[in-house]
Amino acid sequence: MINKTEIDNQEGKSAFILASWGNPYEWYEVEYLLEPEDELKLRVKSISSLSVILRYYISKLGVKNVRALVFIPETLLCASNMISDFKVEEVTKCISNEYSEVLERLRSNVTEYVKNKVVKTVINCLSEVDLDSLIKVYVLPNVGKYQCNKETVEWKYDIDTDISSFYGALALIVGFIELKDFIKHNGKKHLELAVDITHGINYMPLMLFRTSLFLARIASVELNNKVTFKVYNSEPYTKAVKGGGELKVRIVDKEDIEKTKAIQRLIYSYTAYLYKTKVNIENYDEKSCGNSWIKDLNKNLNKSMGFQRSKKLFDLINCLAASIHYSLPLPLVTFSYWYNHELSLKSIHEEIPHFLNEFIREINKYVHIEKNNNNYLIKRLIVLNYNKVKGLLAGYAIAKYSVNVLNEVMKDEKHVKFQNNCEFYISAEKLNYLLDEYLKGAHYLTSSNELSQIQRKYSENLLIKKLKEGTECCNEEKDVDKRNFIAHCGLEQNITCIKEENGIIFLKYCRKDEGKIRETLENGLKELYNLLKSDL
Repeated sequence: MINKTEIDNQEGKSAFILASWGNPYEWYEVEYLLEPEDELKLRVKSISSLSVILRYYISKLGVKNVRALVFIPETLLCASNMISDFKVEEVTKCISNEYSEVLERLRSNVTEYVKNKVVKTVINCLSEVDLDSLIKVYVLPNVGKYQCNKETVEWKYDIDTDISSFYGALALIVGFIELKDFIKHNGKKHLELAVDITHGINYMPLMLFRTSLFLARIASVELNNKVTFKVYNSEPYTKAVKGGGELKVRIVDKEDIEKTKAIQRLIYSYTAYLYKTKVNIENYDEKSCGNSWIKDLNKNLNKSMGFQRSKKLFDLINCLAASIHYSLPLPLVTFSYWYNHELSLKSIHEEIPHFLNEFIREINKYVHIEKNNNNYLIKRLIVLNYNKVKGLLAGYAIAKYSVNVLNEVMKDEKHVKFQNNCEFYISAEKLNYLLDEYLKGAHYLTSSNELSQIQRKYSENLLIKKLKEGTECCNEEKDVDKRNFIAHCGLEQNITCIKEENGIIFLKYCRKDEGKIRETLENGLKELYNLLKSDL
């Protein structure tokens, strides 16, 4: 049970909620009863379970920073026989603004409906909540044939990608953009990311669950902290409760997302779905327009994301992913620092959200609309793949995680000694800290033991003479023993410089060995890729 003191401390918490909806125009008001674990029961009469969830966070828990995303299908253009109201006209050009404008009219219509039917149910507890950003509606793709009064409308595409994948891909992009904005404006508060699967239909609840869990992992990396993930669902709506019944809303899943576990799962997503592939749109309808337009789009995509630097960028992310996966603190810190000077990691992890924000506005321009008497055919020319989008955003998260590690290193000058050519020594003590705080992967114990061995040898005077003389490895040309590199925490003796200063052990790599180390890390990631590929 939550006591009063705990409730008073909710100012340090924020809540980000995602909900998938079908057709809200067909819903009736019922009493939604929320029974959370903390016994703060709550009743709200509304058309949607989202009302009681919002009121729970805002009124009962006192959370002031709340945002909810509502995902609706584009097929709602046929809801309540309204297709003619949205001015859907024939479109035969490859690129056109007409359908984007149609969907914007639908979004505005549903937004007003949500304000009247959902927001008003929690209005008395919104005095300190930003009403404009409380609920945002987004239109996502769907397929099927619908009857709109005397008109028949069919949504389809002639591309070999499942609609659930396309739906999930756009939900992931929109959710990511909104999550970044939400965190930016609300600071490093403890985040509770919740998903309401009550009203989704067909594939929508499952894809929303997967999307939300992935976003919770991204949030854990973004905040450099634990994120609480919750799934809400109500009892099914039936005719028996129409016009006055009661439906219980329960938490059907809960998980604390730790950053060290989250980053490992994100590395799997990156390695399985983006490693060794291009950042291109591959699922498109060539028959309708030829392929010149998609070539231009892919060219602009890479240009706008800064992927003219793509080889170096992906070389970097591959190295970072391998370093994190195998719990190798010295390679992680070194490559983060080296590449940050050339590529600016801190700007890269802002470029991807900026591009996605632009792209989400563009994708609805690639739609054909055919009209034959009272029959409409709405056909999309571009379809996104959910797993590829996951891979891209996971790559973003790896870069962000490395920025977090780099920021941690730069906090304490005592444990870092900078030299020329972007080389630097870092203390074994700091590497141990980074291992405990950021790198608790499958090889954590092996790496921890290796660092302990170095410190033990120092304490037993086994390294005193060597350390005082210093190991001038940068003046020698030596090979990397690839087998030993990962087994020894990346501290393979042929390429690791080590010295002692004021009782502190310091370690570093030489810049001239960058290629050898990168190749070794690439091989390690390739092994992970081959393992994951067998399960795809």
